[in-house]
Order: sequence, then C-alpha cells, then structure tokens
Amino acid sequence: MLPSGCLNNIDVCLKGFHSVAELWFGRLSLATKVVAVGVFFEAPELIFEIWAIARRKYERWKLHITFPERHAPDWVKVVAFVGWFLIVGGVVGEWYAEDKVNEADVAIQELNGIQLADAEYKANSAITDAVAITEKFGGLHAFVEAKEREADNQFAAFKRYTDAENKRTEAVIAELNSDRQKLDKARTDAVTAANEAKEVLAAVTAARQPRHLTPDQQRTIAQKMAAWTKIPNSSDGVQDVAVYPSTGTFESTHLADEIAAALARPPGAGWGINRNAVNFGSPMMVLGVGIFTSSNSRGQAVAAALAKALNEEGILAFVIPQKWKGCEDNKITEHPDTEPYCSLVSVIVGDHP
Repeated sequence: MLPSGCLNNIDVCLKGFHSVAELWFGRLSLATKVVAVGVFFEAPELIFEIWAIARRKYERWKLHITFPERHAPDWVKVVAFVGWFLIVGGVVGEWYAEDKVNEADVAIQELNGIQLADAEYKANSAITDAVAITEKFGGLHAFVEAKEREADNQFAAFKRYTDAENKRTEAVIAELNSDRQKLDKARTDAVTAANEAKEVLAAVTAARQPRHLTPDQQRTIAQKMAAWTKIPNSSDGVQDVAVYPSTGTFESTHLADEIAAALARPPGAGWGINRNAVNFGSPMMVLGVGIFTSSNSRGQAVAAALAKALNEEGILAFVIPQKWKGCEDNKITEHPDTEPYCSLVSVIVGDHP
C-alpha cells in the first residue's frame, strides 16, 4: 500500500523507496554478522571442554595418574550465553530486515507501473486532442501530425526511461535475492554449528555422570567372576581381592563398595574380600579402575577377566603393567598357581576419568 503523497510526487517517492531498500539491506547484512559473532562467542566453552577431555584421556593413558578436575570458567559460560543471545537476536533481525526489503521492492514496482500508466494516458490524450483539432481545423493537418510525432517521441523517450529503470530495478532485486540466499545459507550454517556445539557439550556432560553399578550389573559381574573363585588343585583355596579407592572422593569410594559387593560372598562371586590398601609398598594413583597383580600367570588371567567384565558394564578398567614380586620374593616357586597369595589382585578405584 503506497502513501497518498506518492501519487503527487512519484519521482521523489521512488528515490525514497530505493533508499529504504538499501538501508534495510545494510541492516540485514549487519544481523547476519551478529549471528556469526554469536557463533564465535560459543566457541570458547566448547573448545575448553574438548581440551579438558583430551587432557584427561592423555594423562590417563600416558601417566596413569589423577589430576584435579577442571571446569569451564564462569566467563566462558557467560560468553557462550552472550553468543546464544546474539544468534537469537541476529536471526530475528534478519527476518525483520528481510521483510522491510521486500516491502520496499513491492513499492518500487508499483511506482514504476504508475509512471508507465501515466505516460500511456498522456500519449492517448495527446492523440485524442490532435484528432479533435484536425476535425475542427481541416487545414491544420500538418500541425496535428507534428503533435502526434512529438507525443510519440515523448512516449518513446519515456518508454526507454521506464525500460531502463525496470532493468535496473530487476538487477538490484536479483542481486538482493542472491545476497539473501547467501545470508540464508550463512544463517543455516551458523544455527547448525551452534546446535552441533550444544550436542557435543551435552555428550560431554553425560559422560561425566558419576560411575555406578546397578544391582543387575553387580549380579552379571558376580556370575562372570565366579568361574575364578576356586583355585585349582587347592583343597580350600579361594581367590582373594583387595578393593579400595585411591582417593577420598565419594564417587570413587561408592564405586569401590559396589565392586566389592559384586565379588564378595554370595550373592557375589564368593571371593575373599580385603578392603584395605594392598599395594605391596608401591602406592599409586590411577584414573578409572586399575587392577594390580603379581607376575603369576593365574593372577594375570584373573586381572584381565575382571577388567573385561567391568568394561562390559561401562566402567573403565585396565590391568596395571607394573607387577608386584611377592611370589618371587617369598620364593613360592614350586606350585604358584595353587597358592592364593600368588594370584591375589588389588582393585584400585581412582577418580572418574
């Protein structure tokens, strides 16, 4: 809907709507830049969390030690929130600016149509006047023809002008549409990147939930490890295990209690349980669950089977490469596989990796 004043001064209104279109296109471009800045602001939190995961994985694999857990600083979370706010504001700004550009384009097309219709009306009026003069003044035929040619020339000149103006307007609209498509793609890419970042952050948060063995998982581990309860060729030898946390955190202590319950007397696997720290003079800190045993072949097999059973229930466990030399130091060499002391394993529950 055109303003009523535009009907009296079409040229001025046409220039005004061109200015409005350029103004809102600039604001549309600015809104897209705001979206891009918002995505950039969300990057620090994601980078910090991923770096922390990589560092913990490296420390666990390389050093088998526990370092204090680090959380994203408050300023990183504030920056991420500002980034989210900029993305939302930028998308709303793009929508509003795009709507204003479309309104200006429609107004320009309407004004061009009005100018063309006015030119045609004036040309038809000139021809009508010339015919009337000819009928009234038969001797003025040359005058009428001159007026007709003048009207035709004026109409042709204005037709050329309107054609050129329409082509220029079409070119501007085509350019705006092309830029709009680029902006739409940039907006889609920005929103997709933001969603992917949120999914990665959610996955990281889920992975940091406290470790826990349900009663069903404890029964499953007990059933698997019951095969190792009785020591072969031994009258009353029972597999022994020491289960203890390497740190004083509630999470690792609680998990140690659940592993001990799965390996203890029925309904557990029926092993002999020691809740003290049995490390044979080699104190150590681990990430996850480390299983420490002797160089005895049965002890190594028991440790490997227990690590596998825990991993299958979602608890990260591994056999510590270092071996204690209890059997060798005490010269138990004749029948080490029948001696409970030689196959003893220590389950060291460290912090959440």
